[in-house]
Amino acid sequence: MAGKKTLTAPRQRHPRGEGALLRDELLDAAVALLHEKGHEDRVSINAVVARVGVTPPALYTHFADKADLFREVHARGMADFGQFIEERVGKIRSPMKQLRARGLAYLEYAFAHPDSYRSLFMSPCSPDATAPDLPIRMLGNACFSGLLRNVERCQRDGSLPIATKDIDRTARGLWAIVHGCASIALAMPSGFDPYGANEMVKHVTDGFLTGLGARE
Repeated sequence: MAGKKTLTAPRQRHPRGEGALLRDELLDAAVALLHEKGHEDRVSINAVVARVGVTPPALYTHFADKADLFREVHARGMADFGQFIEERVGKIRSPMKQLRARGLAYLEYAFAHPDSYRSLFMSPCSPDATAPDLPIRMLGNACFSGLLRNVERCQRDGSLPIATKDIDRTARGLWAIVHGCASIALAMPSGFDPYGANEMVKHVTDGFLTGLGARE
């Protein structure tokens, strides 16, 4: 009948000691809503708890506030992103070949998970967004440290003749190149035609590394 409300069955409580399951469900709901709404400012606590079938007090037993919730959302996203990259490049023995493969793996993630990528790297109001080093600091927990170690291995084996003080700057430069290409490709899918985003990443990365004196 038109106008008749549908009653929702009450949520079953998790057994004692399984609060971690509820925490994960709340995070899953926040991630899903973030992807649907496109920005965390458009996601309310009420929407998150309604998606799970609990009330706000249940959420506040696991997270201090909305900022704390989305800090965890971003941290988990960064961890997933870092795992994705390492799975793609971890078995490559040559440090220089691995370094070049990182850029393509980064781009692969952006294309495979565009919503996650945008929320991690293209949202100006992510938690602590006023911190100028936010992307690097957050990446440090996931894949930026892997990139740094990769550059350091290239320096040690002589394939990248740079000074120790330049390892961090080189890693940041490589990240800036690939992030720029990924962002353009997502915002303007035909922006790299007729070359394609992968070819552009290779081209710009090769130019950067060649300028540093890279050797295979």
